[in-house]
Amino acid sequence: MSKVDQAPVLDPEEIAALMEKIAPDEEAQAFFATLPPLPQPQQVDAFTYESEGPEGPERYPLYAVIQQHLAEHLHEHCNEMFHRQISLDIENMTQEDYGELITCEHSRVYLVFECDNFGLMLIIVDTPLIVAYVDAMLGGTGEKHEGMDELSPVEERLAARLATTLKNMLEASWHPIQPVHFKLAKVETDVEFLGVAANKDSCFKTTFNIKFCKEINGHMHICYPRAFLEPILNKLRANAQETPAAMDEAWTAELHACLQEAPVELRLELGSMPMKVRDFLALKAGDHLPIFKRETDTVTLWVESEPMFQVMAGQHDSALAAEIVEVKNHGGKL
Repeated sequence: MSKVDQAPVLDPEEIAALMEKIAPDEEAQAFFATLPPLPQPQQVDAFTYESEGPEGPERYPLYAVIQQHLAEHLHEHCNEMFHRQISLDIENMTQEDYGELITCEHSRVYLVFECDNFGLMLIIVDTPLIVAYVDAMLGGTGEKHEGMDELSPVEERLAARLATTLKNMLEASWHPIQPVHFKLAKVETDVEFLGVAANKDSCFKTTFNIKFCKEINGHMHICYPRAFLEPILNKLRANAQETPAAMDEAWTAELHACLQEAPVELRLELGSMPMKVRDFLALKAGDHLPIFKRETDTVTLWVESEPMFQVMAGQHDSALAAEIVEVKNHGGKL
């Protein structure tokens, strides 16, 4: 900061006017008289608000939910394909210009998908990951070997199978929130032929860090131009708890079966009566307790702590029994 002027920011008359509502003039003057003069800047530039760009993925909770679902589907599929545990996690979710996200020095494969009513989106995969995946698809181990930085014609054709698998995963991940149908438009290795968006168009990018083995690891980037997401941004802004997750039918059936086998305690309550402590302490064998209930009155059958049924107490096959007369509380349906 440059040399400062020792003159106060406000004149005494202005200070008195400001303090008039909160203290008498004498108190205000006495208070400010105790303060040292504040150093004043010689020149103050006008303040301007910075213009913020479009909101990024962090402002859209349901977008993050979709990416997490995709990561789970992809992780499970890779474990099955390679017959071993694969390392896969979401590295970050960012917003970048399209021109920046397709700029890279190492070899990558570009999968372009088209969606009705939404437009084009892009998946970028490091070439060694594609080569290892194709090797595992053909029965190999997916280990590192020579020439993994470029695709052979056969590997390029087989990369379309991975694209089909990713298409199904994308649709499954989006379905609970917004059904979207993806169609593979092209598999490319040259960015000049992509044509997904203009260089300055903003894109949401999710980066997955994937490790197939010690020697083979890389990234997969899921890229949505902002124009692709524009029709559903308000829906994606909703809190994640507001939207139910897709129902896992197998898990639901297993839970239902387990609940059906859970034990419960039934208790038949014939009646109750008040009693003083001294009378209770005087009870002995042969005493009768007046319940004040007739034999034809119904009584309550409890399930755990809930009064569920009105029943008639009686006898069946020489054993005490209870006949259900009325359902008081159904308790829901499993």
